[in-house]
Amino acid sequence: MCKNIFYKRQKQRLILLTGAGLTQGKDFFDISTLSLTNQFVEYTHPDLADDSDLIRFIYSEYCFWNKLNPSDVEKNINKINFETILHIVEELFSYIEDVDKTNHKSKHLNNVKTSIFRLNARLIEYIFRVKSPKWKDFTYLFIEKIHNHLIDILIESIEDKNCDKNNRGMNDFNRFIDSIFSKSSNTRRLYTLNYDTWFPNFAGYFDGFTENRFNRSKVIQDRDVDCHYNLHGCILWNYGKVYDKLDKPEKRKHFQSSSEYTIAREAILPSPIISGYNKLSRINSSPFLEIWHSFTSDCFSGNIVIIIGYSFSDPHVNNNLRLVNSTSKVVIVVKFSQAELNKVESSFTKIKYEVEDIFGCLFSEIRIRSGLNYTIDSDDGRVSFFIDGIGNSFYQEYSYI
Repeated sequence: MCKNIFYKRQKQRLILLTGAGLTQGKDFFDISTLSLTNQFVEYTHPDLADDSDLIRFIYSEYCFWNKLNPSDVEKNINKINFETILHIVEELFSYIEDVDKTNHKSKHLNNVKTSIFRLNARLIEYIFRVKSPKWKDFTYLFIEKIHNHLIDILIESIEDKNCDKNNRGMNDFNRFIDSIFSKSSNTRRLYTLNYDTWFPNFAGYFDGFTENRFNRSKVIQDRDVDCHYNLHGCILWNYGKVYDKLDKPEKRKHFQSSSEYTIAREAILPSPIISGYNKLSRINSSPFLEIWHSFTSDCFSGNIVIIIGYSFSDPHVNNNLRLVNSTSKVVIVVKFSQAELNKVESSFTKIKYEVEDIFGCLFSEIRIRSGLNYTIDSDDGRVSFFIDGIGNSFYQEYSYI
């Protein structure tokens, strides 16, 4: 006698990775790398004595050594942007903190980093000159305060739009996910390199916190929850050994009580977000480590991978994307005109080369698929570019991709 056996239908797994290109659209947050960089360069620190334009000086020095025109911020954006400036401040802190706080001058005597700073001694001299008298003996605290103010610029740029439940772009995007990847048939695993928390706030996605406390075990063990994880941190996290989620972003004008360390055991400025170029050092601490573990696991198991507005400029992210299963369909949403597609020096060409290397595919011909408006396929059809950015044209064309 045969028994009727009913198998529970296994859900498809959607892995969705978003970068700055998602939220910079005018219907979204309308925040770009260029706008943030301009705010940094124009930043005036209230505690400087002789010259308030310290960040502009740092920016100009970097441009000088790299033979760039400091007046053309937009043209320089791929070589120096707000993250580059944060990185310079972080490096200043790790160098000066050790000298000021521990007096381990011998440690840095023949250090490569010391040699670099000696080559650009004007930077150190400038900082010593512009400090107001109260920071005379605490240069590392002065640098930390500058860093906190720069983080506040990021927070103030994002905060209002992050709390806007009527944001048109985010609501349309959420409706697209629900209509194409319904909760009943799909496990939706969303990861972002941005600092916002809109989806946990208004769409019910789990963000890693239970009652405002980071839930380490759920992040690591629950592979079936619809999640939205901030790979590079977010503005609603309070810095501490165990992270809390704040109702509103906290102003970081005060000094942090302690600093962590880079892989080279140099002090690193505490921050609720991963910025600058010490990303690998920060990823190795909670809650970044648990979230990164989740992302790694999902790259192995995703059926569909959609990447929106990511420039493929973070090696650690690219390395994880190499783990995506060879049977997975990959859709990459970018924003380029058709005239840019075949230019050797275009940003699209650089992204195409990265994508071919990461996913082991080839785009031997850059042409729109017959019957569609904006989709370009790899030779094997596994990886597709959608070139008109996120919005209605993508929502309408996706079902045919």
